[in-house]
Amino acid sequence: MKELVAFCGALLLVQCLGHVVGDSQEEEWEKFKANYGKVYIGTEDDKRHQIWKTNLAYINRHNKEADKGRHSYRLGVNTYADMTRKERDILLRNGELSEAADYCKGKPDYRHGKLPESMDWRSFGFVTPVKSQGMCGSPWAFAAIGAIESRNAIYCSPHQLVSLSEQNLVDCSGKYGNYGCNGGLMDSSYGYIMDNGGVDTGASYPYEGKDDKCRFNPNTIGADIRGCVDLPKGNETALQIILFTGGPVAVGIHSAVPSFEFYKSGKLYKVKGQ
Repeated sequence: MKELVAFCGALLLVQCLGHVVGDSQEEEWEKFKANYGKVYIGTEDDKRHQIWKTNLAYINRHNKEADKGRHSYRLGVNTYADMTRKERDILLRNGELSEAADYCKGKPDYRHGKLPESMDWRSFGFVTPVKSQGMCGSPWAFAAIGAIESRNAIYCSPHQLVSLSEQNLVDCSGKYGNYGCNGGLMDSSYGYIMDNGGVDTGASYPYEGKDDKCRFNPNTIGADIRGCVDLPKGNETALQIILFTGGPVAVGIHSAVPSFEFYKSGKLYKVKGQ
């Protein structure tokens, strides 16, 4: 879990979940492709159809067990439903925190008053709308950028919410231990931004969903940071305090398992493999 220290002057990835209903799997396959903009030709369509049916069977089996009280959450079809487990793992790859250099050297400040029952920074207009990483394994960049966007809006006058560039991190932070569309870490991203003197706006450096040449422009910086802090792993109280007193936090989750990839509703206490 990462906390940022914003420097004035300079989330995540959510996919819409669907539900399979209809007269036949063939009809639902066509609806799925139309809904998620999938276009396949020839044998590739047959291959993706079979993968989709396998994942659909897993989703339906899980939900039948949930109906019997064996699970506290339900699964649903989403954009990952025609991908293999290996392909989904690549897209949701974040890397191990232990692999990152020690860029976040600050100490958390746990001083606080009474914590509220709930806290939603979206209600204050300090969280950008949901973004999509597309077919690129860059969730690390979206997590890092989302936290910076919110902290910049909260602490820096005139408190404007500015969308920042995930593509800037994908293309330019390789020397800090990130691998573009093949995974990365929030700590490494913050190290790059601190040394680089900022990160560009999303408007000036739009997201492409693929690895590309670094085109950072110091004239279009949208935000900078002066430090970051690692919160203790598994400490929910620490996370509550920092969320309430500081703002949104970037969190790494082991999400490359079907129970998380196809999550739809309910309470998921522990991710489980297929």
